[in-house]
Amino acid sequence: MAEDIRRVHMKTLTKNVKGSIGIVIIGLIYLYEALKLPLGSLRAPDSGLLPLIFVSALIGFCLLQIVIDFLPKKQGHEKKVDEETTDPKKPIIIIVALCVFCLVLNKLGFILSAIPLTFVALRVMQYKSRGVSLVVSVIVTLIIYLVFSELLGVYLPPGILG
Repeated sequence: MAEDIRRVHMKTLTKNVKGSIGIVIIGLIYLYEALKLPLGSLRAPDSGLLPLIFVSALIGFCLLQIVIDFLPKKQGHEKKVDEETTDPKKPIIIIVALCVFCLVLNKLGFILSAIPLTFVALRVMQYKSRGVSLVVSVIVTLIIYLVFSELLGVYLPPGILG
């Protein structure tokens, strides 16, 4: 009887929380390794700055997800579970797209490799229509290229365009 009462009062860990905890652990290991690299500065970034920024954001978002999951839910605001969160094929598609991106990056270059990767990711997430996803993919890729290549001076493979 006492065990049943404890179960009712203790919040169970959802898949989101378990996944976030796992990513935080992996992120902390990554952060430890990234801090071994030289950081440089924002005007003259070195090889460790970008991994540090990305892993810090990743850990921050995971911790935010954990906090949000433990906040009390309002009545009538239960989240509807849809195929986007339960379809096991979607992460596999993203992983395959990332592997293909890595394989073709040096030959095709950043721009021609990143546009299809971004497009596939947006389509897997069911973002608007194909046309809108393509336009967003091109714009996001060009902005990333301009920021990193032109403003920060980070080398991005030019591929067949260079």
